[in-house]
Amino acid sequence: MSLLESSRLRWGMVVCLIGAAAFFSFRNSSERVVLDVGFTVLYRLSLVGLVFGSFLLGMITMFLFGFAWDRKIQRALRVQMPGLRKESLVTPVQPRTSDEAGVLSEESTHTRGSP
Repeated sequence: MSLLESSRLRWGMVVCLIGAAAFFSFRNSSERVVLDVGFTVLYRLSLVGLVFGSFLLGMITMFLFGFAWDRKIQRALRVQMPGLRKESLVTPVQPRTSDEAGVLSEESTHTRGSP
């Protein structure tokens, strides 16, 4: 599978997901639900708003758990490597030159002495 095909597949999946969300929203725009959260009951909540809010809360939860895990790993690395500075935990990726990437430069394709 080429890069172009995988890119088209990825965008196709995104379009399908957005289409499914739009279809769900359109078909359920008038639906109202009751939400019992234990200490109170919320009446006449929009189903679409409830699903969207649940999605956002799930994303925030995953972000916070991931952040806590990253901090735990950083602490463990600092304990194992005490001489390691904080800045050296994240090393920037240096861009490769065209020769390192396997592409011949224009100068290397010409022979010496040719015009």
